[in-house]
Amino acid sequence: MKQRETSGNTEIERMLTVKQVMEILNVSRITIHRAVKRGELKAYKFGAALRFKESDIKAFIEAHEKK
Repeated sequence: MKQRETSGNTEIERMLTVKQVMEILNVSRITIHRAVKRGELKAYKFGAALRFKESDIKAFIEAHEKK
């Protein structure tokens, strides 16, 4: 899942759509939106669309792993 582009010295991280995050986390759209609203999941708004950094999704998964 690691895919980054490099432009000079700047590293651009892959951004995921709500649909992609739904598939990765195996949850509904409403669950994603609730997690964003509660501040559990960081999202970036582009117009009407939400996008998520791949690293934020990985951190979210790690934070919610059962130990």
